[in-house]
Amino acid sequence: MAVGGGKRTIDCIYCGPGKLGSKEHIVPQAIGGSCSSFSIICDECNSYFGAEVDPHITDWPLSLIARNWFDLEGYGGSVPSYEVEASDGTRLTTGRKGDLRPKWRDVITKRDGKSFYFSGGAPTEAEARKAIENVIAKQTALAGRPPKITESRVEEEPSGSKNLRGQTFILRILS
Repeated sequence: MAVGGGKRTIDCIYCGPGKLGSKEHIVPQAIGGSCSSFSIICDECNSYFGAEVDPHITDWPLSLIARNWFDLEGYGGSVPSYEVEASDGTRLTTGRKGDLRPKWRDVITKRDGKSFYFSGGAPTEAEARKAIENVIAKQTALAGRPPKITESRVEEEPSGSKNLRGQTFILRILS
């Protein structure tokens, strides 16, 4: 029997008859499932399984590898990456098609009331300098004037670092 909105009542395989059908992907869409049905499961059960069960499938390490390799977008429209640790402790992350690359630190921002401190990592000196330029450009756009820089430097990562050898950058800007 059809109900408003194009949905119809079904016999849910989990909770029984008289429920509104919901679009159920037989295999979760996030891992490439394209086959779906409106006559298997109700809205309530589909929401439960989507929240409580699907993440155990879609976020399982082997599923993440397959999703990355085959460019399978999740519900949010992005292909996941994943991190691995090499035997020497180096952290790696995936690019497209499973290509491994160094996991570089994100830019860290601290504010002590007088200045901003930016620190991060990049594989090469040129990329570290470009990251500094990007921070300066963003600060200029936010303040409407170029920032007063008190320190700007790029250093090579120490050999004992968990990151692959590369460049660390530091930038201090007065408020």
